[in-house]
Amino acid sequence: MRRATKVAIVIVLFSLLALGMVLSYLFTSGMGPIVFKNSGPQEKIAIPFAGYNSTQNSVSMNVQGMDDFSSNATFSNMTIRDHQGYILVSIPMSDRLNGLELTTLTVNLNSTLTSGTYTATLTTSKGGSFVSPSFTVP
Repeated sequence: MRRATKVAIVIVLFSLLALGMVLSYLFTSGMGPIVFKNSGPQEKIAIPFAGYNSTQNSVSMNVQGMDDFSSNATFSNMTIRDHQGYILVSIPMSDRLNGLELTTLTVNLNSTLTSGTYTATLTTSKGGSFVSPSFTVP
């Protein structure tokens, strides 16, 4: 056999060994086989603006559904996170989008935010999460 043929055989054997090791790891690590499911359409929601009102101690957001599936989404929760990602406030809610129109949601907070930079995350009743742009509390 020529040298190039021997090298090719060694490469193929090592590739099969590596593939066998990866598959063995997947099935023994508890991951099991990967099963793909059709999760159906996903919500598409945009939050172009978020701001804090210190007089009313509330956060206002402009929210818009981007397609017919998302146009009547119902929000079940809003969380406020600081610049480090820590959740400071979590508020249940039941606000709903008004079709494809830009909708303003105002959520009264149960605690006062100190000065800093924050984001709001809206969670829908279908489990989608949508993060607002950062907003600053002076």
